[in-house]
Amino acid sequence: MLRQQREFIRQVTQYVDLFLIALTVLLAHWLRWSMNYWFPGGLQSLWPFENYVWIYLLYMLLWRIGLELQGYYQRAFISDWQALWVIAKGIGFGVLIMMAVLFVLRRHYVNRSLVAGTGVAVFLVLSAKHILVRRYLIRAHERGRGLQNVMLVGGMADNQQLADLIRSRPEWGLNVVGVLLPGDRPEWQGNGDRLGLSVKQADSPASEPLQPLGVLSQITSVLHRYPVDYVLFNVGRAEFDEIEEAILACEIEGVETWLIADFFRTSIARASLDEFHGIPMLIFRTTPAISWQLFFKRAIDLLGASLLIVLTAPVMLPSVLLIRLTSPGPVLFKQKRSGLHGRQFTMYKFRSMVTNAEMLKTELQLFNEMSGPVFKLTNDPRVTPFGRFMRRWSIDELPQLFNVLQGDMSLVGPRPLPVYETERFDDPAQRRRLSVKPGLTCLWQISGRNEINFQDWIRLDLKYIDNWSLWLDVVILLRTLPVVVRGVGAR
Repeated sequence: MLRQQREFIRQVTQYVDLFLIALTVLLAHWLRWSMNYWFPGGLQSLWPFENYVWIYLLYMLLWRIGLELQGYYQRAFISDWQALWVIAKGIGFGVLIMMAVLFVLRRHYVNRSLVAGTGVAVFLVLSAKHILVRRYLIRAHERGRGLQNVMLVGGMADNQQLADLIRSRPEWGLNVVGVLLPGDRPEWQGNGDRLGLSVKQADSPASEPLQPLGVLSQITSVLHRYPVDYVLFNVGRAEFDEIEEAILACEIEGVETWLIADFFRTSIARASLDEFHGIPMLIFRTTPAISWQLFFKRAIDLLGASLLIVLTAPVMLPSVLLIRLTSPGPVLFKQKRSGLHGRQFTMYKFRSMVTNAEMLKTELQLFNEMSGPVFKLTNDPRVTPFGRFMRRWSIDELPQLFNVLQGDMSLVGPRPLPVYETERFDDPAQRRRLSVKPGLTCLWQISGRNEINFQDWIRLDLKYIDNWSLWLDVVILLRTLPVVVRGVGAR
């Protein structure tokens, strides 16, 4: 389904869901209110609806944020179970945050069962809506209602895969009328693997053989014979000259054309079409585009770093004094690190080593326990006694919260390496870890830290980048706390 169509459906779905959530909230409150009369004295009394308006409005906002963070409105779900699981996580997010808000604000008059019960009701309503709408669309399209005809252009083998994909998703509402072969070569087949689609080939309607409608030079007469809504060009770069006239013919006929833009093979980057001041651009992106998730990630960084600075102030202030008393030199260790896309920034740490640690590093290089450009050493002689204590509990990392406030780092992201270490990367793919903002913690920290070799460290960083979501950040933050408390992998 095209992006504009998906965007329209997404907006309609959001408005419908908002209406259903509001209606469910009202009905849930009414039912709970009615139960006071059905079971007098058996349930906690409920206040008038006016006292709960702000709670319900906040609750609805939290659910909306939860569903957005889970990508519910951006995904094309293959099964109902996938959709239900995403809805459950989005609604669960709202319930947990709402419980926390009520606890902090001490709103004891709000019955917690009302909060949980309303969440369950909203989950059931949204799940039922999703299943019913999807089943209705599938049945309607299978009966031929609301179908739009699409004609494919290209080799038989390549387009058979594409046709199988379209037929396997009847909810899209597309009907493949046939295929036009390029040029005047009706025998041209194609290799069948140009798109790399993985559609199950079976004796089913989805595997119905394509009907050849002619050759590309006959496109005008074919458009006159068949009611075609869209023409989809699935051809390689070699056929560009041939399809130019065909696209112009579709333009004259007023038929919308789609051109599969797989001219360049990428293994990781995701392609999207955009425009730069009116100039059409094909974008290849390996990192998340600007979105609400990135906005909330930055908001969490600011709020989280500010809160952690306040909470850890009783630890940081004595640390400053003890560093001064136990070893000569500055309190803070400042070092140039590689940030987003290689931007250099000054990272702050509490000094845990002697002042000439960098000079002594050359002498200790032979004892390096890490592969690659990174230097790590158990029982490093450069570490001061109090520095060893700080490293054991990650206290030396706390000043990096100010790097987060400055915007050079994030709470979650690949650990920033010194500039001289990133310059020694022997594999260009390793530099892809610089494509996102570095952070205080990441998958490496919660998977063993210094017990993991450099290659696995890079692999975990790239795994985080390729699978990033706000929910993954939350999971990493929650799992970091017990790792820090236990001092797992600290050196």
